[in-house]
Amino acid sequence: PAIHVEPSDEEYLAPDFPNLLAAMPGRYRAAVFVQGSAGLRSSELLGLSIETVEGLERGPLGRFVVGPGPYRLRIDRQLHFPYGEDSVPELVRLKTTASRARVAVGRATIEVIAHHLNEWGTGREVNGRTLLWSTTGKHNCLGVFLLHRHVTNAARKGVGRHLHPHDLRHLYATTAIGSFFLMTFILG
Repeated sequence: PAIHVEPSDEEYLAPDFPNLLAAMPGRYRAAVFVQGSAGLRSSELLGLSIETVEGLERGPLGRFVVGPGPYRLRIDRQLHFPYGEDSVPELVRLKTTASRARVAVGRATIEVIAHHLNEWGTGREVNGRTLLWSTTGKHNCLGVFLLHRHVTNAARKGVGRHLHPHDLRHLYATTAIGSFFLMTFILG
């Protein structure tokens, strides 16, 4: 019998990306943009701090501005929420040292981060680092489950189907392959 292959959601995410962003609550729109433009796992995205964004500077009056390049995100920690009622989030090492990376991003990604920080402020300080993504809640930092809920709700509203934050990682890979960007890195 013939094998029937359904097209994956990732093939069709790129044209829907603006609709997904538009449907996201403003406070979380930048996080989704960065995840899609850098191909990060959710825990890596949420572990980003001011100190790990290369090309982000403090300008006049303490506002965040885009500095000179190169523009990269240093991935060396991930945000972890231990289980338990009194638990607090912590930054932990990545599962493997091979996961550590400096991800090249465009100037637009740094502009989105700077705008987000100027508009919404930073998250809490964890392990001496100030997190990028704040929220209004017990811990004042965006967690994996809250990100998942917002992405899936926005996808239903703006795209008309289910998407998971991990689909944004596939968007990055698909875009990179489609543009031959970092092809040698992807292929090894």
